Amino acid sequence: MVTTQLVPDIMRYDALCFPASRHSFLQRWLQPPHRALAAITPRGAAGYAVARSCRSGFMIGPLFADDTRTALDLLEDLAGACEGGDLHIDVPASKVDFVAALEAAGFSPTFTTTRMYKGAPPRLDANRISGVTTLELG
Repeated sequence: MVTTQLVPDIMRYDALCFPASRHSFLQRWLQPPHRALAAITPRGAAGYAVARSCRSGFMIGPLFADDTRTALDLLEDLAGACEGGDLHIDVPASKVDFVAALEAAGFSPTFTTTRMYKGAPPRLDANRISGVTTLELG
């Protein structure tokens, strides 16, 4: 569970993965009724994930993590917090290892999208992005 004390670490981590400040947004997004978890190391946040109710089960996003193992651990912990409901996640196609692990765990693709930019893409650490916040918010 994300406590108030962890929010500054999560905001710093989010800044690695999203090209604009989301301070106000995250203040609300990390709170109930959403379920938010963080991977914390002695050096600070190594990732975080949020689940929220959707039409059928729960939507995971964002899922930002230093590596695939941390992303899978966060997803597993969120699945437990979601009490067995269906899980949905929008995963960048570049996350081949993560997609393979999800498929091995029983996830299956339902649709695809393509992210496109006119001009230079924003500066962010795409390697940490295992699940976007929402397709509407990135």
